[in-house]
Amino acid sequence: ASEVAAVVAVEEKACSEIMAEASAIKDDCQAELDRAMPAYYEAVEALNALNPKDVNEAKAYSSPPKKVELVLNAVLTILEEGTGWDNARKLMSKSDFIQ
Repeated sequence: ASEVAAVVAVEEKACSEIMAEASAIKDDCQAELDRAMPAYYEAVEALNALNPKDVNEAKAYSSPPKKVELVLNAVLTILEEGTGWDNARKLMSKSDFIQ
């Protein structure tokens, strides 16, 4: 019985250490998430404000502002499409682009 208790104590200690490490990782992740969420909510609000007129204005650029191109390249990357202004214009031409 004492051998079993010794094995259980060793395993309990190992599990406690793993739990402490997992808890620290969870806390770090939560802190990062808490820092990121305001930017996420701001981005969602900005997306909700887009309308077809805004998209048509962006499509009309022959050479877009750097930030417009950066954002659209990010969208293309997320959608696993080729980047570049020509691809961005094709994407914006899709009827479901801002839905």
